[in-house]
Amino acid sequence: MYYKGVYHLFYQYNPNGAVFDSGNTIEWAHSVSYDLVNWIHLSHALYPTKQFDINSCWSGSATILPGNKPVIVYTGVDAKRQQVQNLAMPKNLSDPFLKEWEKYSHNPILSPTNGIKPDSFRDPSTAWLGQDGKWRIIVGGEKNGQGMALLYHSRDFLHWTLGRNPLYSEAKKGIWECPDFYPVYINSRNGVETFSSRSLKYVLKASIGTKDYYKLGTYASDVERFIPDKTFRETNFNLRYDYGKFYASKTFFDHSTSRRILCGWINESDSSADDIKKGWSGIHAVPRRVFLGKTGKQLVQWPVEEIERLREKHVGYHDKKLKGHSSIEIAGITTSQADVEVTFKLPKLEEAEAMNPDWVDPQLLCSKKNAAINSRVGPFGLLVLAAKDLSEQTAIFFRIFKGHNNYVVLMCSDQRRSSMRKGVDKTTYGAFVDIDPRHEMVSLRSLVDHSVIESFGGEGRACITARVYPVFPIDKEAHLHAFNNGSLDVVISRLDAWSDDRCTNKISEWILWTPSEICLCARLEGDQVLAPTVLATLWEPGHCFFPRADAAASNVLVVWAERTKTNWAQPRDRTPWRRPRQYQKCQARGESCFDAFAFDFGILRVGSGQKEGENRAEFVTRQLFPVDGGGGGGGELTQEQSSRPNWRGPMYYKGIYHLFYQANPHGAVWGNISWGHSISYDLVNWVHLDYAIYPSEPYDINGCWSGSVTILSGGNPAILYTGNNFENNQVQNLAVPRNLSDPFLREWVKSPYNPLMTPDGGIDPKQYRDPTTAWLGPDKVWRTIIGSQINGHGTALLYHSKTFLNWTRGENPLHFSNKTGMWECPDFYPVSMSVKNGLDTSVQGRGIKHVLKASFSDHDYYVIGKYDVQTDKYIVDFDFMDSGEQFRYDYGIFYASKTFYDSAKKRRILWGWVTEADSRSDDINKGWAGLQLVQWPVEEVEKLRTKQVNLQNKELKGGSVHEISGVTASQADVEISFELSNLKEAEFIQANLVDPQVLCSQRNASTKGTIGPFGLLVLASKDLTEQTAISFRIFKGLEKYNVLMCSDQSRSSSREGVDKATFGAFVDVDPSREKISLRSLIDHSIVESFGGEGRTCMTARVYPKLAIDKEAHLYAFNNGSQSVTITSLTAWSMKKAQIAPI
Repeated sequence: MYYKGVYHLFYQYNPNGAVFDSGNTIEWAHSVSYDLVNWIHLSHALYPTKQFDINSCWSGSATILPGNKPVIVYTGVDAKRQQVQNLAMPKNLSDPFLKEWEKYSHNPILSPTNGIKPDSFRDPSTAWLGQDGKWRIIVGGEKNGQGMALLYHSRDFLHWTLGRNPLYSEAKKGIWECPDFYPVYINSRNGVETFSSRSLKYVLKASIGTKDYYKLGTYASDVERFIPDKTFRETNFNLRYDYGKFYASKTFFDHSTSRRILCGWINESDSSADDIKKGWSGIHAVPRRVFLGKTGKQLVQWPVEEIERLREKHVGYHDKKLKGHSSIEIAGITTSQADVEVTFKLPKLEEAEAMNPDWVDPQLLCSKKNAAINSRVGPFGLLVLAAKDLSEQTAIFFRIFKGHNNYVVLMCSDQRRSSMRKGVDKTTYGAFVDIDPRHEMVSLRSLVDHSVIESFGGEGRACITARVYPVFPIDKEAHLHAFNNGSLDVVISRLDAWSDDRCTNKISEWILWTPSEICLCARLEGDQVLAPTVLATLWEPGHCFFPRADAAASNVLVVWAERTKTNWAQPRDRTPWRRPRQYQKCQARGESCFDAFAFDFGILRVGSGQKEGENRAEFVTRQLFPVDGGGGGGGELTQEQSSRPNWRGPMYYKGIYHLFYQANPHGAVWGNISWGHSISYDLVNWVHLDYAIYPSEPYDINGCWSGSVTILSGGNPAILYTGNNFENNQVQNLAVPRNLSDPFLREWVKSPYNPLMTPDGGIDPKQYRDPTTAWLGPDKVWRTIIGSQINGHGTALLYHSKTFLNWTRGENPLHFSNKTGMWECPDFYPVSMSVKNGLDTSVQGRGIKHVLKASFSDHDYYVIGKYDVQTDKYIVDFDFMDSGEQFRYDYGIFYASKTFYDSAKKRRILWGWVTEADSRSDDINKGWAGLQLVQWPVEEVEKLRTKQVNLQNKELKGGSVHEISGVTASQADVEISFELSNLKEAEFIQANLVDPQVLCSQRNASTKGTIGPFGLLVLASKDLTEQTAISFRIFKGLEKYNVLMCSDQSRSSSREGVDKATFGAFVDVDPSREKISLRSLIDHSIVESFGGEGRTCMTARVYPKLAIDKEAHLYAFNNGSQSVTITSLTAWSMKKAQIAPI
């Protein structure tokens, strides 16, 4: 289901083994995604605990009730091994991941009656609401050997009544599993909500045997029957979602994109012994969009658009002739993990082989006429997962037959030669494709993923999924060919093939810790701890007790954990331990583990002598806090609570962007500093994880301050960070990931050799911080710099190490300046002089300069120069604070920034911190201080664009404004360019003698000029009493024209006590030769503006009182005497990014 911006996938899971047998119990596993591609595994949503599901929680569906409340109806196998239907609801609707579910106390809500077989009554569908206010749901069943979709009614979703007749039944032998019933539009690709009452067609699907069949028809709500279209009335189910390995599927409606999405299960084709050996069995197919085809006679399926985000390297062909009995290799991509689209033009169809009327079974026909059997028109198509010598191959191909009045297109997936292995299924699959090759080309798309091939013929009118087990063509040894084994030539009209990136599909750690304010009842018996099952009482600080009470245990997951000093160590080993009524004692002395049921996981620490007053329960919420003895209160970190979120270690690692930042877990302003940690797949939507580093050792007990991440040789990441030690002196420390197989790198371990670097040689221990990303020289020696000051002068201290553990300070700093004070958050990295691509931090060579950035005086300044890695000398072009050359990243509120190299897209990305402009008390009230931004918005930000308006060649006369309506002006992305005339009329100024910020303050947006001010009024109230003006003025200098860019906050808010500073900078643009461009990203209280295509950037933090949400307006304006022309303006409403705790 799709719920509040998150896709949820629930699926059947056997925790005790890789295969299913009668002795296993099945649970509901749960994964979530923001994009249907990358998934996070959560703790299981449902598992057997009650009499009504004690032997398994089988399949079911989710329904969104009025009020946007999701529920689950699922099949439970009860104590008598009968199948009954049960209800479950989320425990906490404010949790975006819906991690915890509660079972309805009066389950079951449906039981088999009226002769329905109690062992053939399962898989309730998504319910729908009728116009009479009644809910309907269908359940798969069997009665007297007849499969059927049993129909039930309810007004309250709790009490259900069996209908007089099933929704539909058919004399096909066996139970209907996993039935699905939903409407589809006629003549539209859009999906429809399940309870839509519009005039539509309906799909009834049933899983029978090992195949998913469906029929199209109408839903007669007056008699509550599904009536198949005439085409299907006299036949059994004869349409299938997929003609290969595809079963037990389920659709859901994605209202965010108006799609109906199909999810299916691909079972294994090898032996149970193989499944047991590899530890798993069965995988999910790629999610597919499903809609009614143009003929109205069948459904069409196509992989969801998000899959295309995985595409990387591309190769293509156009109008390539494939002669008879030939093939061509498609080289240049990773063919074991690829996305291939191809269309074929066919020769004279009159020569096609005649169609025998007895050939009615396409699978049998494909087996008989496999890829090795030549004909006139075909077989032609793709050979995928092929060995170099073609001894192994899976052929996806077409044949054309000539019928009595038409042509028949046969699509086949031939697995006969897919593997040299014995004992694996090599069935060949087939389907007829509803294509008239006289009027359209024959198309094929195949998604190849190592051992799965999902193929879509005729633009999705026929789908075949294959599960294969090649021996030789794996990974880089796999090959891809287009082939034609017919006697007549065919033409590849177009072929596009992409290597596909890996999606992320890893287990998410659900064991996160905090002291709780709830005490549970439990009982000690020798070395065993009986599980708590009831709440006892809330305790207050200082009253940490664990009362004795009788309790019974249930199935549990034992996790070993150790307590050292005052800190809980993260669990290192999970051991499933399922024994009723008792819990195994923990390895660490005096500790026992228990499952806190509704609270995920907990630890009971048994005190010395097992005194009640020394026993203490601690269990999961989100965060680990040190607990000293029995004192301290409970609490839960909210994602908004953080002070000064400086970006400390952004990096890209194995497909995931990591953002580490300074945060105070206990308040909105400075103090108790730890390293917050968030991850993203697209730099737009973020998931907050547990803190990566927090004060715990003598060398960082007073704060884990800033630092950087370096990717070491071998691809292993390491963090260098500043610790504020027990003497409040600053030292440099190392931390490394505990588990490199965890893609989220949630746990970090501090080095036993810490601190690695300490202030010596007269360095002030209070002014020694913020190590940079290290770089590796050609001498195999690592280098890093640390911000400091010597004799009051800003300095970048240089250190060397061969091991990354033992560091020595260089004889000289990398650079220093006698015009600045202390340098914070230094950054040092190479840039190319010829291309826009970014460079890895360790790159050296010709055509490269180096940027040194330092944060001081509330701004981020930088210099550019040449770095000689042999001598470690850095010679700058212009130094900090040299007259006329004061380079800053951003001329607004922007500080303590950090860059990192994105190896996936070969770019260097800059993160900065936007401080607050209101008061400290305001920060405390709202619970946070400081936000995140990027320099030139990465292209991923454009994914948030929605509604768009355009304006071209609009003259803005002097003293005029023009409202840009049609977008949400409080959350927008605006790009505008201006063309100027009569530049000779510009006012004169000597730019090198003027402070641009002072000039913008003196000549604000209300002060008329000649050419300017012109630009945008953003976050403006309707009457313009509130507005933030982003504008330009043109001045004439001695030798050139000067372009002044201003961000004027003087009228940004009618509130008192907030900073309304005006910012300004000159833009390196020649208005006589190019247009003046501006891009502004508006996000309620932040305005990030990029002038001259990003040559000058300005960030404003404003606090409008009137111009908020729908009351905000957007204008283009010109307050100069000369007219200007808007050559182009495009504005988009922006949707919200997803930022959620994991």
